[in-house]
Amino acid sequence: MPDSVILRVDRLTKTYKSVPRCLTVLNEVSFEAREGEAIAIVGPSGSGKTTLLGLCAGLDTPTSGTVELGGTNLVRLTENARAALHNELVGFVFQTFKLIPTLTALENVMVPAELRRNRKARSRALALLEDVGLGDRGHHYPAQLTGGEQQRVGLARTFINRPGILFADEPTGNLDADTSETIEH
Repeated sequence: MPDSVILRVDRLTKTYKSVPRCLTVLNEVSFEAREGEAIAIVGPSGSGKTTLLGLCAGLDTPTSGTVELGGTNLVRLTENARAALHNELVGFVFQTFKLIPTLTALENVMVPAELRRNRKARSRALALLEDVGLGDRGHHYPAQLTGGEQQRVGLARTFINRPGILFADEPTGNLDADTSETIEH
């Protein structure tokens, strides 16, 4: 069913309490995303794009409103249940790479699949590193990789579990134009 709704956001609000006032970053945002659909969230720095993505992916909870991901209301779930659903359904590309410095590029890509006890984690990770142009860099540690290479490792890791929905927060920000175009396709 390519037309089915995978994400439904209804009247989503996020307010941060700070002294002496509260800061409302999102105010009653509503939209739907269907399987196979690409949606871009654009706006100036500090406008709430990252906050919105985190709420939609179940990484944070809203002040009010609802987020349904894969038909499940995230607001009603415990933190552990949200994390389990996130692990099952979501791929997230962060602005920062969040690579584990003591693991090689290959090991970093394998982590999410190993957490699911996937026996094909290594072969899938090798294929993904090849897909992002790093087939020969799997044995390197993050400190031995450029920023663009680290970002590509993070992208490969995002796809290891074949997510049902992908949230990307500036996924090609550290890549050159040619590499960005290759990754986007």
